[in-house]
Amino acid sequence: MLLGLCKIWRNRIDLLPMRQKYAALLILSNSLLLLLLFAYPSWSQNAVQKRSDPFFDCTQAKNDVQRIICNDPTFIYEDQSLERDYRRLMDSLSDPTKQRVQREQSDWLKQRENGCAGGPDKIVGECVHEMHRKKSNDLYTAYVQAVCPNPDRPIMNTCQQIKPEDLPEGVGNLLQDAPPESGGWEYSTDLNGDGTPEYLACTRYFPHGPCGAVLIGQVRSKWRVLMDRAVQGYAAGCDNFFIIMESRTNGYHDICFPQEEKPIWKFNNGKYQPMERAKRGQ
Repeated sequence: MLLGLCKIWRNRIDLLPMRQKYAALLILSNSLLLLLLFAYPSWSQNAVQKRSDPFFDCTQAKNDVQRIICNDPTFIYEDQSLERDYRRLMDSLSDPTKQRVQREQSDWLKQRENGCAGGPDKIVGECVHEMHRKKSNDLYTAYVQAVCPNPDRPIMNTCQQIKPEDLPEGVGNLLQDAPPESGGWEYSTDLNGDGTPEYLACTRYFPHGPCGAVLIGQVRSKWRVLMDRAVQGYAAGCDNFFIIMESRTNGYHDICFPQEEKPIWKFNNGKYQPMERAKRGQ
């Protein structure tokens, strides 16, 4: 059970941009360590800390950059995280686009090794970390563009974050255990053009990690939850984790949650439902 929970949270963390990954991973690792210390005292006394290798053979490290990555757990995690982000992006692409992304990845690896090498370890490490940060953002942006094509920019510009206390009373009554101090992960935008906004709001709040968010809208003058289930909600919602598409289904804009296994949701039978995923270009 513990391993299953860790896998679920690790998968969620890997969807985040790198800056947010660090904070979430630190919380997860510290919580897991405390649990193990209390639950398995004998293990905690005899355990030997093990570290995964980056996605190259550290016994064959051939330059300053690879040596520094292999000697620092933080850089190892960054390297592994970037590799997973890259694989996730590749899985979302059609074959012609894959070839271009492969070339870009190869060029970036060469740039990292050549551009950061040759100085003191501290300077090399700072260069590597900055390149990792930028590459993480680039990979996530490319992934969002791949799984959420053709966003409706005019509608996206109307999407705005609001405070929980500013939600209409009918919306607030549908939220179960998301207190006002939950971080304000609520967003409003008009998805069907009727002049009344729909709201993406936290209906389940967790202290560590994303909240459980749902869309709420008016149907025949009554506020209702417009989704079959909650999705992962984040503070950086509009343009990152809640993307409104140009296409429409039954009068409502299709929406995309790139952090979900099935990102595209369409309005059918009175609710938004996830659609089967197709690679770009198909």
